[in-house]
Amino acid sequence: MQIKYSAAPAETLEADALIVVAPDETPFEGPGAAIVNQLRESGEFNGKALDTALWHRPEGFAARRLLVVGAGKPDEFTSAVMRRAVAVGIRKLKGKGVRRVALALVGKTTGDLFAAAGVEGALLGDFEPDQLKTDDEKGKKSIEVLTVTGGSEAAVERGRILGESQNFTRAIVNEPPNVLTPLALAARSQEMAKETGLECEVL
Repeated sequence: MQIKYSAAPAETLEADALIVVAPDETPFEGPGAAIVNQLRESGEFNGKALDTALWHRPEGFAARRLLVVGAGKPDEFTSAVMRRAVAVGIRKLKGKGVRRVALALVGKTTGDLFAAAGVEGALLGDFEPDQLKTDDEKGKKSIEVLTVTGGSEAAVERGRILGESQNFTRAIVNEPPNVLTPLALAARSQEMAKETGLECEVL
């Protein structure tokens, strides 16, 4: 997944879907506020943690869909909840074949801590432990690009590093011992260290 940072307004981001994380409170203030509040009134969205609602062709947005993910009670909203919320959103959109996603950080989700957590959650949600499957690659679905608006570029980069590092470890854990032998693990570690500019000593 390619991670991009943008300072442009959420409404102008071109994507297959835009994710907005909304806490369990009314009225909601942020991109798509009228849509979010309308979903609340209809009962399709209640704002509880990890609750989701998808709106097609939102008026005034360049994105083709608006996905609202619940953040739960405002006083219980943390970066960990943000990480899970974005991961849930990515999984839902991924199942629908969405390729380009934008994430809008607004209101209580604004800030570097939540920006990093959002990117980390997106990468973790997109991970598939299927590298050993022999199925046709054409049928696989994955998010190709995530554009983040809100927070800082440094925070977005930090989230990318944390998310990719965890996925790297998860991929190693899923390897069988006859494939990832001690020598192969050492070689994989050396390759990773070389790519990131780290020193690696194998004993």
